[in-house]
Amino acid sequence: MDDFHALLRTLMSPDNASRQQAEQAYDGVKQQNPGMLLSCLAQTVRSCADATLRAFGAVLLRRAAHDVFNKPACGAEARELVKTSLLGSLQEESERSIRTKVADTAVRPLPLLQP
Repeated sequence: MDDFHALLRTLMSPDNASRQQAEQAYDGVKQQNPGMLLSCLAQTVRSCADATLRAFGAVLLRRAAHDVFNKPACGAEARELVKTSLLGSLQEESERSIRTKVADTAVRPLPLLQP
């Protein structure tokens, strides 16, 4: 997860060249292994110590879930992990702004929490 968190930090970088490379890497993972991407984002949202990464992860998770959640390449295991992580985050998150982002992720695009 440390490598994934480093990728997220680079996606937030003010340096255009670094950020563009990180965007290409992120898009590559999204295309090649969407289940892993959703799993990593869900774990970040639920358990990362850095509140900035949790908030950014929730936004990226909402966007990625909208694009790939119901595609076969996502995988049932990743979908269940996302659902479980979102529910856990809603219960455990202490920062209201992050909890709001998690709630938006859970109910807006799909909705994710339906069976």
